[in-house]
Amino acid sequence: MAKSIEEKVEEIFKKQLDGYKVKHYTKTEAINPSIDNALKNSVSKSGGSGNNYPDIRVLIETSSMRRIPVMIEAKGTKDRLIKYAKGSTEIELVTKWATDSKPDAKNPHKAGDDNYSAIRNYAVNGAVHYANAILDGKGYDEVIAIGVNGYTVSDGSIEVELDAFYVSEKNSRIPKRIAAYKNLAFLKQSNVDKLAEELDKLVLSEKEKEELAKKVEATLEEKIKAIHQSLYENEKFKKYLTTNEKLYLFTGLIMAGLSTEGLAPIVMPDFKGNDDKEDNDSTIITKRIKAFLKKKKCSDDKIGMISGLLNPVFEKEALWKPINGESSVKELYRQVKEDIIPCLESNLHLDFTGKIFNSLNDWVSIDNDQQNDVVLTPRYVTTFMAHLARTDKDSFVWDKAMGSAGFLVSAMDIMIKDAQSKIKDKDELEAKIRNIKENQLLGIEILGNIYLLAVLNMILMGDGSSNMINDDSFKYDGKFPANVFLLNPPYSDREKGLILSRRR
Repeated sequence: MAKSIEEKVEEIFKKQLDGYKVKHYTKTEAINPSIDNALKNSVSKSGGSGNNYPDIRVLIETSSMRRIPVMIEAKGTKDRLIKYAKGSTEIELVTKWATDSKPDAKNPHKAGDDNYSAIRNYAVNGAVHYANAILDGKGYDEVIAIGVNGYTVSDGSIEVELDAFYVSEKNSRIPKRIAAYKNLAFLKQSNVDKLAEELDKLVLSEKEKEELAKKVEATLEEKIKAIHQSLYENEKFKKYLTTNEKLYLFTGLIMAGLSTEGLAPIVMPDFKGNDDKEDNDSTIITKRIKAFLKKKKCSDDKIGMISGLLNPVFEKEALWKPINGESSVKELYRQVKEDIIPCLESNLHLDFTGKIFNSLNDWVSIDNDQQNDVVLTPRYVTTFMAHLARTDKDSFVWDKAMGSAGFLVSAMDIMIKDAQSKIKDKDELEAKIRNIKENQLLGIEILGNIYLLAVLNMILMGDGSSNMINDDSFKYDGKFPANVFLLNPPYSDREKGLILSRRR
């Protein structure tokens, strides 16, 4: 393998920035606390707890004071600019090793261990890793990731190449190629405003959104099953937690872990491991849930109903009683915070709680499901039916047997997208979206445990839980100007559910 000329490549691009009068920072120079701490606190390119050191860092600023960090990673070997995941155009980041390493390997690993080789060995991949670290720090919601590479050609000169990608929260962190550049002139101050305009045009296509949705759903389901497996194998949880209580436990931990404006999230040091019935790790969770629901402007009746379902579960001694200073609820919260919350805080409109229900239902059936005909409809079906019913921004959608609100989630997604495509005034659009969420959807569910999932589903969509009612559809006498009816009702025989037709 040819000797790397990484340091020479790095110097070539630093000289370019000097020539363009672009202020840049080396590996160890500080930019600002937000960027520096984000890089320091993130997992390194080798998977450890060491710091992250991008080769070159820049902070560009537009005329409107929009600041965008730029992470530049250099390599010095042919074919080390970028690596895509096998069979796709997706930039490979951290993957899993398929097999164990050889016994004499320099860096031994087991099958299933994290594989950091792509972000460690390829320029663009490493730069995207740094970009994600900055986004994790929450100080910025967009970063430019640039990979630069160079190698010596036959005449002794150095051939250089670069590729630039935009990594943003608005695009769910899927890197979008900015353009084919030959040098770093696009970072010149005179070009920054034009660059920002180009970044704003980089959005996910509908195909990309759908592929991302499938990926996030699959990840979510995998993580839920892993957590539930640990519950299933734990004898004390098997003994003390029913199916419904597992549902309540999951939803409660999710509510406690979601980021909410004006309410600091629970962090692991908040758990003290107190051995007291009135003041313990579970009471930290229940207090946070109540505050979360208030911030989401849920009514007192709704908060009381949800608390009535959740509190008895978290009061179980098996959850909060510390063992060697650590409670089970603390460990469960850690898993939810690390594995589940990132999926839920994406900007995708998905039936997340339906996934939670179905994942748990793989192990055991929900209480009385034979009597109640509990059926959760797949997202592709709810979306298809919402389109089939010609749902648009002006629809009033009613689901009389809403389950976990999958139909209403799909309808809301379609209604909001229709509004965004037709309303250009920002204030008018915001008012319309607020009206869609608060007034144009109605769901009724008779089962309290499933109703709880529906409320969580709509909260994840940006509240929208105002017209979620825990009641019997046959007894509901409220007024609602519905023009779209979407439902998958219990329609079994022997008078168990909604009888849509009957032969005489």
